[in-house]
Amino acid sequence: MPTETFKPGDRVVWWKQTPGGGYVFPVLSTVLAVTTKRIKIEAEDEEGKVIRHVMPRSIEHHASPPKARRKPPEKSEAGRSKKAGEKPGPERSKWVGSSVVRPSRASPPEKDEVREDRIDIEIVVDAHDREERAMGWHSHLTDHLDVPFRAGCIKERSISPLGVGDEVEVIGMPTGDECDREMFVMIRWGKRQLAVPLAQLDVIEADDQTREAVEDWHYWVGMGYEF
Repeated sequence: MPTETFKPGDRVVWWKQTPGGGYVFPVLSTVLAVTTKRIKIEAEDEEGKVIRHVMPRSIEHHASPPKARRKPPEKSEAGRSKKAGEKPGPERSKWVGSSVVRPSRASPPEKDEVREDRIDIEIVVDAHDREERAMGWHSHLTDHLDVPFRAGCIKERSISPLGVGDEVEVIGMPTGDECDREMFVMIRWGKRQLAVPLAQLDVIEADDQTREAVEDWHYWVGMGYEF
């Protein structure tokens, strides 16, 4: 369904997918903004009013009271059909794809169910493949990082000039194309603006929303989850 068929203010039905299965149910929503790949909506969910970035295929114009339906089986990245409700194999993340962001520590952090749920329903909601998961993260960070804010380098990376202890000013996000394998942020570097991995930065001074978004990404990386 082309994104140009939607515009801000449209009342739509979001076909929300339940975690771990093919069953979806309708949620009445309002379009807030339209981009080339995602649509920002305000959904009247059971949690109250929430903001989500969803794929165009998961919404439709609201015409009459919708009825719950089942999606047809989808093709996995390996090419086989996935059955509704199919469970992933043991030790396999629900976000496993083909592009890996490796954790920086020897062992993952303790599993945080609250953070897991937030990532699942707010960040990678409706994402079915590597590209969509990356877009979900990019959209979430773009919306939740209140820039500029101060950050410090906590580890060195071969692709970045920062050293441990360097303090920088984060001024925004690069384009989505720059974040197709991991999340980068833009910093001031001399007279230039430079993109560096968010995983090598820790917040020094920022609001709670910004701090939580950065910590969510650190958690994702630390757990070894993949796009």
